[in-house]
Amino acid sequence: MPFVINRTDERRAFKHIRDLCKEVRKEVFHAGWQSAKEYEKLVKEGIGKTTQPWFVPDKWEPLSDAWKAVKRWHVEQFWIETAGIYHSIRTETLKNVLLAIEIFAGIRKGTDPEAFHRALINEYGFVPGTKEGHGVPRPLFGPAADAFSKKKGNNQRYLIEGSRPKLLFQAVVKTAIRRVYG
Repeated sequence: MPFVINRTDERRAFKHIRDLCKEVRKEVFHAGWQSAKEYEKLVKEGIGKTTQPWFVPDKWEPLSDAWKAVKRWHVEQFWIETAGIYHSIRTETLKNVLLAIEIFAGIRKGTDPEAFHRALINEYGFVPGTKEGHGVPRPLFGPAADAFSKKKGNNQRYLIEGSRPKLLFQAVVKTAIRRVYG
């Protein structure tokens, strides 16, 4: 006996497949956005501390007396000269098309060049590619990324097993299937 598929069942199956693809895309975007927001929050958590943040593995040197003398406010706080760096850190969607979703969290050079410049000096102790700088590195952006992901041999980052971003991405297909098929 030949196997027969009626047109209604076929249309319903293709509709479910299209709906599933849309749901997966929405869930991937949501997972990416949530992960970027968590990264942003972690970096901001490190700004304005008087001691080294918990997620930074290397010991920060105390602020020098010369640098404290230059600062008018926030004298004992790391990364704070003004609130410019803190307010320039944001999450934004760079690309959201059918097959590619790109989300950025951090400071964009074009958004606030002054804050970007100060963040480079704080992160590295100098501006990469120049000799301009004022002291020792006190990284926040790199260690915050390391809290969620690790670099592998090919210099790409992979989410750490058990991290919240990894769990969000692992739940994408399961959540999409539940939404489409009930």
